[in-house]
Amino acid sequence: DDLTITPKFACRYENKAYDGDLLLKVDSNAKDNMFEQKTYGAEYFDVTASVDVAGLINNTTFTVEYVSGNLKADAAVKGTVNVRAKISF
Repeated sequence: DDLTITPKFACRYENKAYDGDLLLKVDSNAKDNMFEQKTYGAEYFDVTASVDVAGLINNTTFTVEYVSGNLKADAAVKGTVNVRAKISF
C-alpha cells in the first residue's frame, strides 16, 4: 500500500466571554478534563500539532501529537507529546 502522511494543526483561545460556559462544563470527577488547568477570568491559549502516518502496517494508523500548555499563563505550563496507534479490522 501507499504511505499516507496527514499533518494537522489546531489552536484554541478563550477569554472572559467564554467563562460563562466554563462552570457548566467542568466535571471534577473527570480524569482528563480539558478545563482542568483553566482559571476563571484568565485568558487561555494552546496549540496542537499532529501527524498521522498510515500505510506502514496494513489497517494501522500511527499518530504523533504535541499539545502545548497554556501559552498565555504567567508561569510556564508543560505541554504533552502523545503517541497512538489505531488498528482497524
